[in-house]
Amino acid sequence: MNKTFGAPALRKPAIRVLCIALILLLLVASPVMAKTDDEKLEKIWPGQGVGPARADTPVPTTEPTVEPTVEQTPDDTAVATPETTSPSPSAPTPTATSAGGVADETVEPADTVDAEGTSATNGDGGNSPLLLLIPAVLIIAAGVIIAARRREPPRDSLIEPPTAGGEDTPASVRTIVQGTGSIPASPVQPAYSGFPEPLASKYRNAEYLGQGGIARVYRAERISDGRVVAVKIPIVPDEQTGTHFMREIRFWERLHHPNILAIYAANILPVPYVEMEYTPHSLKDCQLPLSPEGAVRVVRGIAAGLSFAHETGVIHRDIKPENILCAGDRTPKITDWGLGSVTDGGHRTQVGGFSPGYAAPEQLRPSVYGNEDVRTDLYQLGVLFFELMTGTPPFVGAGFGEVTLAVLNDSAPLPSESGAPTDVYDAVILRCLEKEKEKRFFSVEDFCDALLEAAGDTPPHPEDG
Repeated sequence: MNKTFGAPALRKPAIRVLCIALILLLLVASPVMAKTDDEKLEKIWPGQGVGPARADTPVPTTEPTVEPTVEQTPDDTAVATPETTSPSPSAPTPTATSAGGVADETVEPADTVDAEGTSATNGDGGNSPLLLLIPAVLIIAAGVIIAARRREPPRDSLIEPPTAGGEDTPASVRTIVQGTGSIPASPVQPAYSGFPEPLASKYRNAEYLGQGGIARVYRAERISDGRVVAVKIPIVPDEQTGTHFMREIRFWERLHHPNILAIYAANILPVPYVEMEYTPHSLKDCQLPLSPEGAVRVVRGIAAGLSFAHETGVIHRDIKPENILCAGDRTPKITDWGLGSVTDGGHRTQVGGFSPGYAAPEQLRPSVYGNEDVRTDLYQLGVLFFELMTGTPPFVGAGFGEVTLAVLNDSAPLPSESGAPTDVYDAVILRCLEKEKEKRFFSVEDFCDALLEAAGDTPPHPEDG
């Protein structure tokens, strides 16, 4: 702010010097102005009986005089009585006297007339340029002083940047107000911090883990008992996100199963949040492919969780590696029920946001393949089974469009031809990946029975995974 006014300490002396010079000029010019005024008035108003009658200055005649004579009066006051030649017929020659006919002051003729009886000045206003110059100078000086006062900021409210940080220090870092001391700025916040402050009384040591479609997830320590939990917070506090978030809580709260991630608490106050069971890894973090036994063990655990959800009237609709967490004992747990919907009499809630590589044909083109139901989860379970066995999903492409076209139009490849070490489960996986729902397994229980039959009624060994 002070940069606008430069160095005020250098400007103020210059203004003072200018004002003093103007005053001196006026003092020098004032006598000249007074004398010129008198002589001009005497020249302009000769013998008219009007105009200023001055007692201290004799008025010369309009006609040249030969020689003035001084006549002494009893009061020793000199009266200038010029001896004139024949007066002008048009203008009588008056003499300047006081009211009693005697001049009040002694007049020195040398100050007013020259040897030939003419005025010392030209008599035609020779000093008029000076008279015009002085008002102009006064106006300019007044303008300079007023402008300087307007440009100078008021001292009692002057705000200056701090000198400690230099002139380039931002005002937001620290502001110094004269007369009030230093006002520090608010503490610098971390580069990324989204954990809500109102939850600080419930959790400590919050650590950001990642985010999905509508929410962020944090690892935090519960203050009440020190237990490590996962806390899920909506990303955007708008109506649509809030509705979606509350729907997920409503679905999730009734799902209590060893293969479904547990919810410990959920509320909308002081902010919407869900407190969940904490598991450090997901299938996305696992090195794929798994052994056939390890893949079957994971798939059977997921199928058990889905079966319980279907019996409760909820379908997941977003089964993929990111949404399958792995507990410390390698138990798979289904999480993220944000796309979940109910199956009670067809009153389903449609929410977009699924991944195209794991989407069922009815999710991409419901007008052709119908609405979603429990068989949608079976299709996605088949895609996950294929990836666990081969290391890649069955339908891939360079973008969303290519993947969508492959899901809708291409036949699923055989897992054994795409990298699976065995063809034992080819038929089970391909039946899950049928584009028409009627050709898939009717329920999760049917799928599990087919797994046992394909494995020769021998339960898989859990040493891999």
